[in-house]
Amino acid sequence: MAHIVIVEDDLALSALLGEAAELNGHTATVASNAEAALAALEALPQPPQIVLSDVQMNGMGGLELLRRLRADDRYRDVFIILCSGRREDRDAALAAGADHYLDKPYSLPDLFVLFENGNRATNETPPAPKTAMVETIEWNRLVPELSVTDLEASLKFYTQVLGFEVVFTRTAPPFAYLNFEGAQLMLEEIETGGWQTGELSRPFGRGINLQIECADVSALRDKISAAAYPLYRDMKENEYAVGDTTYHVRELLVQDPDGYLLRFAQDLGE
Repeated sequence: MAHIVIVEDDLALSALLGEAAELNGHTATVASNAEAALAALEALPQPPQIVLSDVQMNGMGGLELLRRLRADDRYRDVFIILCSGRREDRDAALAAGADHYLDKPYSLPDLFVLFENGNRATNETPPAPKTAMVETIEWNRLVPELSVTDLEASLKFYTQVLGFEVVFTRTAPPFAYLNFEGAQLMLEEIETGGWQTGELSRPFGRGINLQIECADVSALRDKISAAAYPLYRDMKENEYAVGDTTYHVRELLVQDPDGYLLRFAQDLGE
């Protein structure tokens, strides 16, 4: 089971969460503020699988705690959940690198489903490249390449949450070529001297969304929901006019760990 660090300045709530986590088979470390959480993390022999933190706290807030953890390589694979009673904190939390955001108040059953999914995500390894695919794939003439902060974390999202396949990888710099039902995408970890034309800040890719054709958007939505990953916009059927013909498309939108906006589209016909 998971080791969970709970950061909550409501002492009654933090005690309840700690006890409930242990009753569900997890190990819990409870901290009453972000500074205490950082000290507790330093004292642990190895990083926890999950950190659950309130956003609004006295002193250092949950967003600053999140930024510090994401800047430390020791915690790159920790599943970090931020929660708040203010809906406006959601975008800031996800943009700063949170794996999930919860509105307060939340239910314990929903929280523990999220814990299970977070623990599974931190313990799974992205699938190995399918080398045979390199010999048979029909290469697209236009393939976007996304600059990502952490290739390993991005691969977990694209392969485990969305179902992309790894065609091949490189290590210097870290790079992966992905395929999804014939749609192709490249990911490269940001390095000094790369092709960035300006400073990158989250969410990456502002002003653009990548449309990806999908055979079954409903099934993809179920897969994303099972991973407890937030949608940017839930599934919806839209109409698009092409000349005198109106086409119906089922779509959903989701942001990757760096904030790139992906639009999965299923053609429903005229």
